[in-house]
Amino acid sequence: MSFNNSQTAQQIRDNNIETLGQCLGELYTELWQDLTRLHLKNEEYLALFSADPARFELLNRSAPRFFRLIQSSLWNDILLGITRISDKPSTSGNANLTVHRLPELNLHTDIADDLNLLLIQVNRATEFARDWRNRHIAHRDLTLALQDQHAEPLAKASLIQVSEALSALAKVLNCISQRYQRSMTVFELGFGLSPYGAKSMLFYLKEGLEAAAKKKEMKRFGAKNIAP
Repeated sequence: MSFNNSQTAQQIRDNNIETLGQCLGELYTELWQDLTRLHLKNEEYLALFSADPARFELLNRSAPRFFRLIQSSLWNDILLGITRISDKPSTSGNANLTVHRLPELNLHTDIADDLNLLLIQVNRATEFARDWRNRHIAHRDLTLALQDQHAEPLAKASLIQVSEALSALAKVLNCISQRYQRSMTVFELGFGLSPYGAKSMLFYLKEGLEAAAKKKEMKRFGAKNIAP
């Protein structure tokens, strides 16, 4: 199964239930949707804030304070999403939607063993995001907030680590789809050419700034022509 705009969410769900069974099909569908949305957010983040000086200049010329808020909010949301989908099956007595719930289902022994190995990789790849969630996003660690010299620094977090975490999660879901559906999803290729995302906004920001600069120059040129 690949990302396909021609299929509705209900059609995707029905197909998964038909090929995977009711319990696995429903769980896989929701996890697939969550991971798809995570990749979308990450691609939009990369489009805006990847290491491209020209893009930073464009954002800073347009609305620097606003885009700084967007950068922080989107980054935190991506890390929070990574922790949610890779969390424990239950916390405080409440069941969670997480890839760690997959081995609880009555799966074939061979795929259950493969999943357990992949989930170990998921735990390692997402550990950094969990530290950010626990001590910075969901809660504010007091020693960090007060910049105590004895505070334990937050785990290193980078775009590469986010990519590795998303890749580890994708391997878990593709383990299911390859085994039962003989297909896989290339999550990171779903939105790159979308005309409705950050790249479209960047194009119009650039056009708007150039038009404003041109208008300003025309006013200056006109003022010089009519000067006594």
